[in-house]
Amino acid sequence: MSAQQPNQDVVAMILAAGEGTRMRPLTHYCPKPLLPFAGTPILARIAQKLAPLHLQAIGINAHHLADQLLAWTQAQHPDWITHHEYTLLGSGGGVRAMHQLLPPSNHFLYHNGDIFTDAPLQALITSHRQNGAHATLLLTPAEKADG
Repeated sequence: MSAQQPNQDVVAMILAAGEGTRMRPLTHYCPKPLLPFAGTPILARIAQKLAPLHLQAIGINAHHLADQLLAWTQAQHPDWITHHEYTLLGSGGGVRAMHQLLPPSNHFLYHNGDIFTDAPLQALITSHRQNGAHATLLLTPAEKADG
């Protein structure tokens, strides 16, 4: 791996195929990942967080108001791989479907499409590699979570 492209063995999936039920009525007309936070869609903030990682590929699934989510993705990140779940596949099914669309890789990074974090994702990937882990989870204690 070069210093320029440190994570070419990592693909990412943004899980965005929910129904938006917890944020209604806001999500009646806007998919949750596109809801603005301080004027910027949550998904744009996630994209900004993933960009410096230089991942091999990024995929995103969509269900509720998928046309909006997929149109935004095509306009902002046409290189992302998209999957429209016409019928919800559930967490495992959505991941399985996206895994088949993404290129083969050594590592798979999952990111929820309705959250953003200031967590150091590169440090998480580095730690994962150094520990030879099969899986690494980033958790936030409930008492420290906002919102």
